[in-house]
Amino acid sequence: MRRPNSTNSTPMSGTKNATYVVTEVDRATRCIVSWAALWERTWEAMQRVIEGADPAQRYYSNGFATYETLVYYPGTHAVAVGQEPDVQHGGRQG
Repeated sequence: MRRPNSTNSTPMSGTKNATYVVTEVDRATRCIVSWAALWERTWEAMQRVIEGADPAQRYYSNGFATYETLVYYPGTHAVAVGQEPDVQHGGRQG
């Protein structure tokens, strides 16, 4: 008998739970400098990811609406060229 994967489904409903892995990547070194596994992409949760890493001069994202509202002090935010809003990879420079 196969065991249910408790990280991907709930035994009662059989539906999958959404989990988002949010990464902050240094564009020069391509190293992950901050990350989090989130159940939802709320402003508060995503702001903690930004605050969990060393400050950068510039932050880039794919333009997901929540990224546009975060506080990137002392840096600035821009949408990376060629990014699609459904792809959840961000990056930083500096």
